[in-house]
Amino acid sequence: MAKRFVRDIYHKGVIFCKPDTPLEEVVRVMADTDIHAIIVAEGEGTQPLGVVSHTDVIAHYGEDLSRLRASEVMTQGV
Repeated sequence: MAKRFVRDIYHKGVIFCKPDTPLEEVVRVMADTDIHAIIVAEGEGTQPLGVVSHTDVIAHYGEDLSRLRASEVMTQGV
């Protein structure tokens, strides 16, 4: 097994999306950045409204992800 260092998997900063972001776009960002969740907020530095995780996405498997918004599937109270 090859050695992996924290610097190889560490992601600097927080990735967030706005509540009205299409779930299709959220999934694309998660895949492109190899992360498992995205914070939902009105803007950078604002109070988080929730989080969209892989689990939230899987719960909507088979649905049209372009019609769903982050705010509709996010987990609140995080």
